[in-house]
Order: sequence, then C-alpha cells, then structure tokens
Amino acid sequence: MKSRRFLILLILLVLVLFLFLFFPNGRHPREGIRRDFYRTGGLHWEISYDEGEQNGISQEFYPDGKIKQIQHFEHGLANGLFQQYDADGTLTFEGIYRQGKPDGVLRWFDEKGNLKMEKNFRNGLLHGEVKLYHPDGSIRQAMLYENDHYVSDILFASMDGVPQKTG
Repeated sequence: MKSRRFLILLILLVLVLFLFLFFPNGRHPREGIRRDFYRTGGLHWEISYDEGEQNGISQEFYPDGKIKQIQHFEHGLANGLFQQYDADGTLTFEGIYRQGKPDGVLRWFDEKGNLKMEKNFRNGLLHGEVKLYHPDGSIRQAMLYENDHYVSDILFASMDGVPQKTG
C-alpha cells in the first residue's frame, strides 16, 4: 500500500515538474519569437509563435546576415506575402499565400532581378495566365489554366522572336 502511494506521488511530482519545465508561466513551449543561430553566431532564422502556431513574420537569413526569405503566417498557415532572395540580395520569388495555399500572382526572377515567370493561382490551383519571359522582358509564352488544368496557349514567340497568337 505504501509503495503504491509512493508511486502515485512520484508520478504526480514528475507531471508537475514537466508542466513547470515545458510550460513556464502556463504558456505553450512555442510562444513568442524563436531564434536559431549559425555556429558563427549569426542569426539563421527567426519565427514568431502564438499558442504553438506560427503567427506573424518568419525570416531566414544567409550566414552573412542578408535576408534569404520572409514569410507571413496566421494560425500556423502561410498567409500573406512570401519572398525569397539569393545570396546577393536579389529577389528570386514573391507571391501571396492564403490559408497555406498560393492565391494570386506568383513571380519568379532571374539572378539579375528580371521577371522569368508569372503564374496565377486561385485557392492553391493554377487559374488564369502563366507567362514565361525572355531576359529582355518580352513575353516568350503565355498559357491559360482553369482550376489547375491546361486550357490553351495564348501567345508564344516564334523562332525569330515575333509574338504569335494561338487559338
């Protein structure tokens, strides 16, 4: 009987210690801003949490301190602007996410910052025009999608670079 009481008290003590260690001040362990650092001491990433879910801005950095990506979260899902940069600081991608899915125009850029491609999304599905660009900014090809299904080519550049309309 005494050993049983001792075992119950020991379990309760371990449970209370667990709660104090992992939930200080009654808060979830992932609360506020969390940071990770490179071995060299520079900031690697910074993520905002609210009640255990990513909420707010999440940022990742290159070892030299330049921004690698910025993403906005709401209730644990990507929600808002998402941007990625190369090591030189040039924007390589940007797009809007809503409830964790791409929604609106997503854009990709080359190493010089020139627009390479645009894709339109609606609720996570390709919907609207997809455009591919030449380095000079002219449209190389444009296609139409509806609800993630290819519909047709709208425009493409012929071998001599002259835009041609299709069906």
